[in-house]
Amino acid sequence: MYRQGLVTGQAGDYVEVEILRHSACSSCGGCALGKAESKSETIKALNRTQAQVGDLVELALADGRIARAALTAYGIPLIAMLAALLIGLRLQLSDISTLILAVVALAGSYALNKFLLEPWRTKAKKYQVVAIKIVKGEN
Repeated sequence: MYRQGLVTGQAGDYVEVEILRHSACSSCGGCALGKAESKSETIKALNRTQAQVGDLVELALADGRIARAALTAYGIPLIAMLAALLIGLRLQLSDISTLILAVVALAGSYALNKFLLEPWRTKAKKYQVVAIKIVKGEN
């Protein structure tokens, strides 16, 4: 995925870049591009271009990372909930017990995503946004 943004700050090998967030990003939050509450977001990107404050840069996220982030964010909870429903049916639990089991599985998978997988992905830099090209330098 490629986006453009304005460099607003610099710190070591990273730059702070202000971008406009797509409406599709607002419900996912799988990467740094979609976690904002406002329409514009300042994100931290690896500076491979020696960009300076005021430069307009092109940002990239490795191919397939967006789909993988969406699969993790939505697929794991869906699979957990469906598995809990099937277990409840297989054990012949009451409808309310099966529903409670499914909700607990959904909440547990959310907690797994939020508190275990997200910190691991951040540490592994699997979803690191990279400034790959200066589109327009500061005048």
